Amino acid sequence: MKKLLATILALVMALSLCTSAWATETSVAEVGEQAYSDFGEALTAWTENGGTLKLLDNVTAAKQIVVTKDLTLDLNGYTLTAGVNRLFQLGSRAVKSGNLVITDTSADKNGQVYSNKYQPIYFHRVGTSFTLEAGLITCDYQVDSTHTTSKCGTIYAANRAVTITINGGEVRNTGSKNGYAIYAAGTTGSSGGGNTKISVTDGAVTSSMTNAILISDGHKAEITGGTISGGGASAPIACETETGSACTITGGTFSGNVSDYVPDNTPVATVSTQGGGNTYVVGSEAIADAANNDANVTIIKGGAISGVNEGVTIVVDKEVKGVTINNVPVEENKTYIVPAKPSTGGYYYYPSTPGITAE
Repeated sequence: MKKLLATILALVMALSLCTSAWATETSVAEVGEQAYSDFGEALTAWTENGGTLKLLDNVTAAKQIVVTKDLTLDLNGYTLTAGVNRLFQLGSRAVKSGNLVITDTSADKNGQVYSNKYQPIYFHRVGTSFTLEAGLITCDYQVDSTHTTSKCGTIYAANRAVTITINGGEVRNTGSKNGYAIYAAGTTGSSGGGNTKISVTDGAVTSSMTNAILISDGHKAEITGGTISGGGASAPIACETETGSACTITGGTFSGNVSDYVPDNTPVATVSTQGGGNTYVVGSEAIADAANNDANVTIIKGGAISGVNEGVTIVVDKEVKGVTINNVPVEENKTYIVPAKPSTGGYYYYPSTPGITAE
């Protein structure tokens, strides 16, 4: 009997050891076709060889990730948490290169890079680039007594000629005071050369406290789509410009008026929905989409708008000239109801009919 009990005990202990070993060997990431149970080892292989690192579990990076090659991070629906300041450093003292792409191939695309540290994506050298295709990058850094005047950002480029591209996903800053989602600092000619180029074509850039995007002299932003939202009373985007800074907006949705950065003949409208809240939309496509989805649309800057459905009402504000809707000129201070297309093509336009009425 004693021998039987001893045998059972030995089997139980062996099974316990095996279970522990299996848990230890659980893969948390893969680089190429190689799976890793130790995230630090995966990072080393990734940064030394380049290619794609795919998350297989939620992980924390205990050291800074220096990007000097072409690297792609696939969040795959999981969260990478920053355990250090400046989680990603693009370029190094010795290497003036490094291109980082963050994406998410999971079905829900709800992966995240989360940081409550300082500047989770930081450009160290010229010639580097960052692209967000999918997923969320959150910075929740609370400015403390040592950074009371510092301007920080979820994505931060200081005096660097670099490229930042947002094609999807979201860059978010929920930190206090000077927490910008994207901040291009410094001036042309200062150390590193300036001339950061920011491009937003889709996705979102948001800040809970201040401007979502802040650009100093010598840097450029081109926004053709996406949603840009500033916190509180702050403008969604701000160019601190005296010499050479350029912000150009031709499309997208914004939490505040960005007309100053919109070229002539590109329309801008305010949009309010039944659920409440007002936004500003730029460009024909965004305005038509809002109007066709039952929003209350008022044109505040003139330009051509096409693709508006019949029966849809659009208001042209006071002193706004140069507006056409589906190729029909509409005067300032008018409410225009898009008529049906005639069988011969084109649109009816009769100023004396109910199609246009004075406000």
